[in-house]
Amino acid sequence: MKSSTSIKEIRDAIAFNSEFCKTQEELFQHITLRPILKYLNLHLNKLVLAQCILFNSNFSELGVHQQHTFIKQQLSKNNTLKNQLIGCVIGLLDEVELQKYQQNLQDYNKRINSMIEQRVLDQYRNFLN
Repeated sequence: MKSSTSIKEIRDAIAFNSEFCKTQEELFQHITLRPILKYLNLHLNKLVLAQCILFNSNFSELGVHQQHTFIKQQLSKNNTLKNQLIGCVIGLLDEVELQKYQQNLQDYNKRINSMIEQRVLDQYRNFLN
């Protein structure tokens, strides 16, 4: 079995209207990135929270606004965390998707970071112990 086949089989299909996609980058985001982020949801949230707690042992005791601010700071300034999260995503790209990703690396990294931030900020409280 080819690895690209097995990689795509683990992803959930996400319904969307392709008529609203104005660029190839938006189409790639909906067809490829969103299903990968959905698949990795638990891991992404746990990785971000572990990093937040590592850098602020009182993270769980902060108010919601302070937690949001701290998460945003970690996702924007902590290059190790950003690279780790992006690595999780690109590790689930097949060969064709990886080539497409590499053609517009900066834009896709911004999209990935933005999508991860939104997911984590919307859900992190569900993953706090």
